Amino acid sequence: MGTHEEIVGAQDLTVGYTSKPVWQNASFSVNRGEFVAVIGPNGAGKTT
Repeated sequence: MGTHEEIVGAQDLTVGYTSKPVWQNASFSVNRGEFVAVIGPNGAGKTT
């Protein structure tokens, strides 16, 4: 217990369409054993 083994991570991530960024400068990390969900309204870019 107390161990934080990062298994997925990204820093300063920008994703979107040709001229329309959906996420800008997003950073995150997921440690072993954690569950993560992206929530938001329809059309907010969650799938992107």
